[in-house]
Amino acid sequence: GRWDHTRDSAEWLKFFRTQNLATLNKLQLTVTKTYEFSTRETCAEGAPLMAIVELGIARPTLSSDCIMALTVELKKLATDGRCKVALVMDGINSMFTENSTYVREDFDYYTKQKWSFIPADCFTVVQAYRGMLNNDWTNGVIVGSIDNIARKDKD
Repeated sequence: GRWDHTRDSAEWLKFFRTQNLATLNKLQLTVTKTYEFSTRETCAEGAPLMAIVELGIARPTLSSDCIMALTVELKKLATDGRCKVALVMDGINSMFTENSTYVREDFDYYTKQKWSFIPADCFTVVQAYRGMLNNDWTNGVIVGSIDNIARKDKD
């Protein structure tokens, strides 16, 4: 299964809205396919792109899935030439570590350990951001930095 950070994802969507609302309204970008987030929550094809953002803010339990849909849509819209995307990320290397700093409670009968680290690729937002790093889209630029905290071989 996937792990979601609902509060952090909703905060990120609020930040995205603050930074990009004027530009997205001017470009009048629309959703290219219908997204069904739950049995009651959908975003129809042709709806404004901000509808995905607003849904994630209004329903934090869906915010991680909304980020996934938003990144897919931004890649598609950029590739179609409808917009250009600049992605700035700090700590890109943290998305490629075997273990995150988050732990889950479980019991390993062999080691008698009561918890284990959650792999970074089990988080929905990490999957969404890693998808943006693929070279399968155009009209985008990525600026990133690495973070010493995420180093696997740190002292």
